[in-house]
Amino acid sequence: MRLIDRETDTRRSLLRTCGLLSVAALAGCSSQDTDDNAHELEEDRETGNTRSGETAGHVEAYESYLAAEEIAVIDLQVDDSENKIALDYESDHVDDQFALADEIGVISGGFMNRLEENWEKQRLDATVYEDSTDVATWHMKREWFTEFQDGELSPDDLSLKILDTVDVLDE
Repeated sequence: MRLIDRETDTRRSLLRTCGLLSVAALAGCSSQDTDDNAHELEEDRETGNTRSGETAGHVEAYESYLAAEEIAVIDLQVDDSENKIALDYESDHVDDQFALADEIGVISGGFMNRLEENWEKQRLDATVYEDSTDVATWHMKREWFTEFQDGELSPDDLSLKILDTVDVLDE
């Protein structure tokens, strides 16, 4: 079965089947320190644009977090014009709903960790690849994390919001 079989599983049942994403993963339990030289300029690897050391420090910390969690990052881009992050990653868990839900929780948790450290981005857009083919997308919004922090969303509701965004691409 592919990530989510739309005829037999709903995103909501995926969540119930997999159990809720752990709050520890969502909270980004692996804390990463930001770069002490937050105001230096760093050149963007892909575009040649410069960005503040603060943004570069968050990107570096997020990349380090993902590497430590063994997430196979293909590309990580900061889109300042839309105030979001675009993450492309290779997953070995596309056919395993339990492991994929955990992976989404780990990746979201790392993003939330950066938000707690005052990264001002509003959204994480993720594309999941299997064997170099994009197979699914999902996203997470800063607004949801803020609602979670303010007690307006339960851990269950936050998990549902994230998993409800999973979109399996046509094969």
